[in-house]
Amino acid sequence: MSNKKGFTLIELLIVIVVIGILSVAVAPKLLDYPKKARDAQRKQTVAALESALMAWAGSTSGDATNISVLNGCIDGSTANTLGLVLKDYITIPSDPKAPAVIGGSASACHSWYIIEREATTNILTNYAFAMKMELASDGNVTIDATPTFAEVSNLGTTGDHYVVKGTLK
Repeated sequence: MSNKKGFTLIELLIVIVVIGILSVAVAPKLLDYPKKARDAQRKQTVAALESALMAWAGSTSGDATNISVLNGCIDGSTANTLGLVLKDYITIPSDPKAPAVIGGSASACHSWYIIEREATTNILTNYAFAMKMELASDGNVTIDATPTFAEVSNLGTTGDHYVVKGTLK
């Protein structure tokens, strides 16, 4: 009668193979969690920008006379943009990882706005905020170039950008 203790080489190899198969199945899901968290923060940023826009519109009756750039980056420093106006209502947020390129734009802009206003009164009527997501499953529209109302008109359930749009009438 033999009194050997321990595992055979075959038993150890089987355990290693099973662990390898499990890690291949689970690792991609675990690696996406940081991206999902950053995308969730980006969605909160878009909601905060929308709230700041509502506060600005409430205090100015939506008078967009001093906003001549109707489609641009929200950086809080460029003259005649919505970002410059909103910086009195919100600290212009930065991207949680690094500035991402919006659509096909060459600039390193992580949040973008589009506004429309009445021609005669300059009152803001429609708005949209877009932010690039790391995971296409976290967005609601795919934007290939500088965002326009035509591109963000049909919001879906997936896409490389997250867009919130609305009307101020």
